[in-house]
Amino acid sequence: MLLIGAAALIALAGPWVWRGWQEAHLTDGKVKVFDESSAKSSVDLALCLLKRRPNGLALEFSSENHFVDAARGTVVEISALGARKEVTAWLPEGAKLQVGELAHLSSCLI
Repeated sequence: MLLIGAAALIALAGPWVWRGWQEAHLTDGKVKVFDESSAKSSVDLALCLLKRRPNGLALEFSSENHFVDAARGTVVEISALGARKEVTAWLPEGAKLQVGELAHLSSCLI
């Protein structure tokens, strides 16, 4: 009976553990290239970040408040910073945000 309870607990906790592990490794080998805050809600920021724009980011949803552009290796995270939300972006070491990508990120903050 104890073994069944332990197995059930592991099965229930598994998705949270897996998500935490994935999120922790999204930025491995990457350098922070953008870090600004906004008064917008997380939902508004996410919708703006996911919107495709010419020369902008081509982000896709990865997990809660994490977005990736696999082709460029870009990772963008929205995190709480008191009443504000912080938008942080990482790229592989040596890569830089292109002008359109920076404009995309900046426009989402307003």
